[in-house]
Amino acid sequence: MINQDSTIFNDLSLGSTRDGFGDAVYDLMSQRDDIVVVCGDLRESLRLGKVADDFPDRFVEVGVAEQNLIGVAAGLAKEGFKVFAASFAVFSPGRTHDQIRVNVCYPNRNVVVVGGHSGLSVGPDGATHQALEDVAMMRVLPNMKVVAPSDYVSAFELTKQLASLEGPAYLRLLRPKTYTQPVDQSYKVGSSQLVAENNIDSNLDLIIIANGVMIDRAVQLKFDLWSLHQIKAQLANMHTVKPLDIGYLRQITAKKLPILVIEDHQVVGGLGSAIAEWVSQNKSVPMKIIGVEDKFGCSGHAEQLLKKYGFSQSDLLKSALSLLENQHS
Repeated sequence: MINQDSTIFNDLSLGSTRDGFGDAVYDLMSQRDDIVVVCGDLRESLRLGKVADDFPDRFVEVGVAEQNLIGVAAGLAKEGFKVFAASFAVFSPGRTHDQIRVNVCYPNRNVVVVGGHSGLSVGPDGATHQALEDVAMMRVLPNMKVVAPSDYVSAFELTKQLASLEGPAYLRLLRPKTYTQPVDQSYKVGSSQLVAENNIDSNLDLIIIANGVMIDRAVQLKFDLWSLHQIKAQLANMHTVKPLDIGYLRQITAKKLPILVIEDHQVVGGLGSAIAEWVSQNKSVPMKIIGVEDKFGCSGHAEQLLKKYGFSQSDLLKSALSLLENQHS
């Protein structure tokens, strides 16, 4: 359990990425006539109710027909619209990978595929609704950008930015509310944000990289490492899985700092895999990925599931200490 009474969470507001997305789309549609939303019967779950009410001419409800959702989105993009194609991540890209590949990525259409309710934090809905493979599915597609915000503010800003970029993108959203983490720079697709720091300190012991719902847990881990073991870690919010922030990776690997990646996704094919692919071909540093170990999710409260699959604060602390011990053995 995150220690919400610790000073690191004082004065931080709670909000969800799906709320940030819905508000950003509403603002975009108020300012631009070329923005269209295509939705798979999830307007309330993805916070698009106000969009549907106030912009009915540019809100297309296709119902529970996800392949058709992508086909309609691709057709509208061909006609010059910037399209947000919104569903749950298990349904899109889960059921729509072929349509995304052929109709969106191959012709490089301006479609943002929005996958809501991702990861274990969906909770009681169980394995059939917990998307743990979606990042892997999307980042292998040519022309596709992959973005996973962690809080309301990052979702709001990154949604707006994706609307101004050419080509397809995947926006991974969360169901639960998370703490809004302060950053000293604006969010930018393709970059990462250092949480509560400005630079790479020469006295660092460890680099922690996370995104999405895991940022809150990584903040607590960073606090625990210092308060309990006087281990100084830096936390990077790497919200963009593709394209990776290669500049940041060059900086940390040049200093030979060990890397701990925490993600609400399979260990295969996600953020950790993307980082490991670059690191293995460019620099050799100790690295560990904490994610779901080739298993499906199950039904339960979100916090119980995160504990079951190895994301408790004690498990994260143990993994961080193990990585550092192995580095020096």
